[in-house]
Amino acid sequence: MLAVRFGDLKRIDVRKGEELVAEFRNGEKMKLDGGSNDVGAEITVVDGRHGQRVIPWNRIRTIEFDDTPSRLEDKLGEPIYGTVKSGSYDFTGRIQWDNDESLTTDMLDGSTRDGKMSIPFDEIAAIKKHRQGVLVTLRSGDEHYLTGSNDVNHENRGIVVVVPKIGSVKIGWNDFDEVKFERAPGSGHGYSDFARGRDLQGTVVTRDGRYEGRIVFDLDESFDFELLQGKNGDTEYLIPFRDIARIKPKGGLRADVELRIGLTIELEDGQDVTRKNDGLLVFDGDRDPRYVAWKNVTAIEFH
Repeated sequence: MLAVRFGDLKRIDVRKGEELVAEFRNGEKMKLDGGSNDVGAEITVVDGRHGQRVIPWNRIRTIEFDDTPSRLEDKLGEPIYGTVKSGSYDFTGRIQWDNDESLTTDMLDGSTRDGKMSIPFDEIAAIKKHRQGVLVTLRSGDEHYLTGSNDVNHENRGIVVVVPKIGSVKIGWNDFDEVKFERAPGSGHGYSDFARGRDLQGTVVTRDGRYEGRIVFDLDESFDFELLQGKNGDTEYLIPFRDIARIKPKGGLRADVELRIGLTIELEDGQDVTRKNDGLLVFDGDRDPRYVAWKNVTAIEFH
């Protein structure tokens, strides 16, 4: 399954059903067929002349991405931004609550002893997990104990934080402690902030030697804008390969992933970091690629 950020895409050509062709910013193209609720979704567009429009997938032929204007007259809302505390870790960045709400105009839903409440995220200062629900502190200073919806209990689908130089961190309810919101320092990375993708390059170290060149990871990821997936506890990470310095497998169940910022994260589960990994291809010049089985890898060093 392909997982990339929209900033790394140039164009999407929609074919019949859930078939499409994704064109990346480096000019490469890839045929895709469903596999995600992103495909087949309705697309909301804020058009300067026609206002906000919701376009069904079957009416779309192409989507072309472009640089963000220096000023937007109309927009859907401001991003939710803040710091999520999970155990001894703090994650700061843009937030998507319950894997769904991402704008300050979105609502947090729950029930109090006095009835149901829907609170705009713009009015919330903090949310803390408490007993069977959460304590919500408003910017006004008022506090409410909410229960009874997947926004505020164990049915929550995860709190996603987009952290610079790390990637997308999806914190499961079991790992979530609290979040403190603040005004976003900006609207987030613009389209022009994403680098043009390049081939994965590096050195694969095995028990028998070192092999350097272009790398195809898990026999399908070949560009630095693609994402490495793994979990630590109830927290899932999606990390762009361009932000990874090295990967060191630890047996067949996990791997240490060292980021270029110096942080090392132990990841498990899924295919990328376990014995389910299909192995690597290493291209050295014009020679036929060398296949390296995951069980033989002691380290991968990205250049």
